[in-house]
Amino acid sequence: MELNSPLARVLRDGPFEAALSAAVDRSGLTLDRIREHLASRGVRISRATLVYWRQGRSRPEREASLEAVAALEQVLELPRASLLVLLGPRRPRGRWAGHTPGTLPHATVWPPATRIMQRLAAPAEGDLLVRSVHDVLTLGPERCERVLRVRKVVESAVDRAFRLISYYQIDDPDRDAPRLGRVWYGRAGRTEVARQYGLMAAEVLLDQPLGRGDRTMVEYELCFPPGRPLLFYQRWFTRPTAEYVLVVDFGAQPPARCHRITQRSPGAPERAESEVWVGGGGVVQSIATDVPSGAVGLRWQWD
Repeated sequence: MELNSPLARVLRDGPFEAALSAAVDRSGLTLDRIREHLASRGVRISRATLVYWRQGRSRPEREASLEAVAALEQVLELPRASLLVLLGPRRPRGRWAGHTPGTLPHATVWPPATRIMQRLAAPAEGDLLVRSVHDVLTLGPERCERVLRVRKVVESAVDRAFRLISYYQIDDPDRDAPRLGRVWYGRAGRTEVARQYGLMAAEVLLDQPLGRGDRTMVEYELCFPPGRPLLFYQRWFTRPTAEYVLVVDFGAQPPARCHRITQRSPGAPERAESEVWVGGGGVVQSIATDVPSGAVGLRWQWD
């Protein structure tokens, strides 16, 4: 998609109904055909609902509707979350009435997360606060992920917190999800994969329940099947975090250049920031403090 095309501009500036209508027009698909594509992805939605969304007479707000919008982005071949980000926050009701400014709901970053959270009976957002994250990503000779080792320091905001849910977005639609490998200072729980959305969620059980204000460290690794060469890695933070350390071990095939990247929200433009030195051993480090909600990571060029 060209950056200055009419569709790109309306995806950037909104409103939602105009962006959806422009995307439908560009696709050349009828609404009935779009509904068929959605149904093949397990999403059922009426024709009238699509008409109302295009006309701005109603807006998607329920979790099932947000998942339908995420599937629409796939059917219409749009960037992930490009329509979702135009919806903005839901009207305050129910649990959203207590939404904390400066945070990103899981359903905004990972649209199918709500359904996965329900299947895992996941704790409420904000029950377990992440204070520090260390990611060590090791690439294989095919230049794709081989192992991601994650260390988190978490603090409980409630009494008797005993597990955390970790999410991983798979950008290659033809690739299998990683598997949860070894776990330190805890043990592996259940794993859920929403393959059509490229999302994996893994449950890690803590060694002991935490009381309000208690902290602990947990460490685990994700093991990846073969895939395409990787061009970037980033971690999404739904809440501000004190520290984030990212180490990428390229081994014997270091990239030509590497930059730190940030992104404020899904669908927002990615910002290339300072260039990062590639060490003689093919290892790159990026250390950030007082990290706001959003994404932080590295992007590199192989040649």
